[in-house]
Amino acid sequence: MYVEVDATGVPMVADELAGRKGKQEDGSSKTREAKLGCVFTQTKPDEETGLPVRDPDSTTYVGSFETAEEFGGRIRLEALRRGLGRALKVVFLGDGAAWIWDSRASISLWPFGSSIFTTRWRGFTNYARGFIEIRVLGHRAWRSNGNRCSRTTKLPR
Repeated sequence: MYVEVDATGVPMVADELAGRKGKQEDGSSKTREAKLGCVFTQTKPDEETGLPVRDPDSTTYVGSFETAEEFGGRIRLEALRRGLGRALKVVFLGDGAAWIWDSRASISLWPFGSSIFTTRWRGFTNYARGFIEIRVLGHRAWRSNGNRCSRTTKLPR
């Protein structure tokens, strides 16, 4: 069983955004964060490539504007409905967003011992680079890039 989660900003009309903090210079918001998830299975590999192939019609979706805690419960219930308790292996996919991996978010479908946690390569490399920048270049380099990693930053050899 595979469980994947992500989020995206959804543009909203002003009435829907009243009182919400945002990323604009004045603190306002233009979007609301929608959390999305899907549960699917892959049981057979492709005969030519050997790569896994998603089972036809096996994907179910959930989505909401809920908090991470509430959404975690929603995706967990969907996975349980789909047979999480019987799954021999569970693969959890998500980018590096804190709301996904924060233990308070209740996305934890796990105390299941056969679970595999993974993140997309881009998310992993961004976080790894940030860690290296902090450890090698110090906090000043981290802050000088606007509190984010920069692909153009040259690390010392």
